[in-house]
Amino acid sequence: MKKTVLSIFAAAALMAQAGNFIPGNIVVSRVGVGGTTALSGVATPVSILEFLPTTAAQTTSVQSFDLTSSAGTDKLTVYGTTNTSGQVMLSADGRFLSIVGYDQVSTTATATCTAGGKVVARINNAGTVDYSTKFPTLVNVLGSASYDGSQFWLNGGTAASGTGANYMGYQGFGLTTAPFQITSSGPSRTAGIFNNQLFALRGFDNIYAYTQASAPTGLPTSTSTTVASGTMTTAVSLSPNLSADGFVFFDLDPSIGWNGTGLDVVYVSNVNSGLEKYYWNGTDWKAANSQYHFKISITNGGSGYTVAPAVTIGRGEWTPNTAYAVNDYVVTTSGSRKSFLVSTAGTSGTTIPTATNANLEGVGYTLVGNSAITATSVLTGGVVTDVVITQGTFTAVPPITIANPVSGTTATATGSFSNNHYNNMTDFPQLAQLTGALNSDGNPVIYALKGNGTATNNTLIAITDNSGRTNSMTSLLTPGVVLATAGTNYAFRGVAFAPQIVPSAPTAIAVAPGNTQLSVSFTTPENNGGSAITNYKYSTDGGATFTTCSPVQTTSPILITGLTNETLYNVQIKAINTNGDGTSSQIKSGTPSNTTGFDNSTLSNLKVIKVDGGLSIRSAKNESYKIMNTVGQLIARGVCTSDNEFVSLKNKGVVLVQVNKQVTKVLLTN
Repeated sequence: MKKTVLSIFAAAALMAQAGNFIPGNIVVSRVGVGGTTALSGVATPVSILEFLPTTAAQTTSVQSFDLTSSAGTDKLTVYGTTNTSGQVMLSADGRFLSIVGYDQVSTTATATCTAGGKVVARINNAGTVDYSTKFPTLVNVLGSASYDGSQFWLNGGTAASGTGANYMGYQGFGLTTAPFQITSSGPSRTAGIFNNQLFALRGFDNIYAYTQASAPTGLPTSTSTTVASGTMTTAVSLSPNLSADGFVFFDLDPSIGWNGTGLDVVYVSNVNSGLEKYYWNGTDWKAANSQYHFKISITNGGSGYTVAPAVTIGRGEWTPNTAYAVNDYVVTTSGSRKSFLVSTAGTSGTTIPTATNANLEGVGYTLVGNSAITATSVLTGGVVTDVVITQGTFTAVPPITIANPVSGTTATATGSFSNNHYNNMTDFPQLAQLTGALNSDGNPVIYALKGNGTATNNTLIAITDNSGRTNSMTSLLTPGVVLATAGTNYAFRGVAFAPQIVPSAPTAIAVAPGNTQLSVSFTTPENNGGSAITNYKYSTDGGATFTTCSPVQTTSPILITGLTNETLYNVQIKAINTNGDGTSSQIKSGTPSNTTGFDNSTLSNLKVIKVDGGLSIRSAKNESYKIMNTVGQLIARGVCTSDNEFVSLKNKGVVLVQVNKQVTKVLLTN
């Protein structure tokens, strides 16, 4: 049932509250008044809707309420036809939603809105809305990231109309003065805080990390009111030709992470074509789909082929007196046929680049690369239907020339092409704002808005990526489901998780076996729900039942006792505060084992020899092994790839080596 909240105009700058949000549910901001009133470029009302995170085709929200848009002290409206206006964001500690907009009544003209003051609405778990944070003229503010609701980092701002001075701003909660300027670089379409690092996305550029000179490893604050050099660094270099509106980071591998943050996967929305995925390999961010960087659909590729023909790729033959643009590919017309990428635009010229041109230069522009672009044609029933390109970048569909076409015809094939993205057929071709979390299996679930935010009646979707950290997303491994639709003459603009007053999930779960027990180590939840964590609960049956730790446990690790050896247990934990149980962690499995009572003399067929830097296990190939300390904590495990397996170890003291059910002890001294 829809819950509508009426405004209360009072000096306290508060609005009557809706019902409590349910932790784990999804919240969207929706602009428009619906009915027959189309969205237009004026100040437009905003409502907040709550949906379930897994139920498809919801026709009714869990609850909804309107932000005030009529005359009075408290009001917030947004631009009706800008896809990035009206973003809703959850604070990093999980307790507050925030949305930034105009301090203007509904239908106010654009010029008045952009020249006038702005307001940040802060919404808590109970649905109470606070409008007390305001600031004077600042054009085109789109979003307001926050750590704990006591401050806001404003993205997309311009100092004054017509100045072009884009910057990230900082505003304290409840202030009405001009924001502090963090950096002058921009504009940024959206921002977010992940693992105590502020990031912002520039739509046609990259994802940047923001700090300040006085605190290079923390969040930038009001302690510096001037723009300091080095406050903005490139975090993730995105693919060319991208028009991005949203991003969300994940920490999937505890052993790796960008710049010490632990973040190793990021998903980026592309309003033109879908969802992109990048992973950190320890040195660089790599596009997970880069092995199929472009796939071009062919419209006139001929038929009757028995073998996939060779193809030549190029933006076109080199044409004298043509001013090529940056990222244009051209193919030489003399000497060995080579493809070149134009890296610096300039005036037109007549010089033809060839393999013997040492500088690879034309007149007025620079060309890089001197090898043919790698491409493969794809046959379907004897018809050339696609060309897959694993190298190169195109700003437009390049001509595809097919060598030795059937029947002697010349077949130059053109068609639409896709970039590095997930696009489940035609279901989700355009995505805007994103958020996400790990499910109980440890796989990312991305919640996104379809339709690039400008069209009405767009949808909220959930995409589960089961493909693995470094693998390509596919329709099979990355299914998507439509959760809700905005409605006629409405548009979803922002998406976030519901604020909560209980702890978020513990992370980095690891389970070590012992004799009739399991030791569960973890990282404390980033969000404690606004009050101290008082205890933890654990489950050994995958979350079906939970047991409260006794005695009280508030730090890692948790020791679960009374278990049966050689039995597999699916472990989850969750934190507790004074408001209740927090979100459950992902499931990790462990098997208790009694490894301390074996006599090495009875296991003469298992030979383990101490060698420099580790151990040598003499066992049959393909046998599984694990190495533990004397209290049963796992040190290493694997499969023997030979009958003399070397295992590198830095431990000292006695370790236990188990192959199948045979165990021996070894003393390591180096």
